Amino acid sequence: MFEIEQALSYTKDLRKQPDAVRNCQTAFPRMMTDLQVDPVNGPKTEKMRGTSNLYRYRIGVYRVLYSVEATVRKVFLQAFGHR
Repeated sequence: MFEIEQALSYTKDLRKQPDAVRNCQTAFPRMMTDLQVDPVNGPKTEKMRGTSNLYRYRIGVYRVLYSVEATVRKVFLQAFGHR
């Protein structure tokens, strides 16, 4: 299992979103579970081109950008925004 950490930029991006997005009861717990189990090859995960460890996770029309440190088994949530 990977540990998930939220960057300050991710938290700020999430606060800027409408209440309907922030309070989505099904998407965020599912995302956290998916990223804890397999952040690299998950069902809604794609690697960002031109980077070594940056990925994106799709939640409808929104994207979560995150990096993975496999050696320490951590996922760092970097940004959240509309596609």
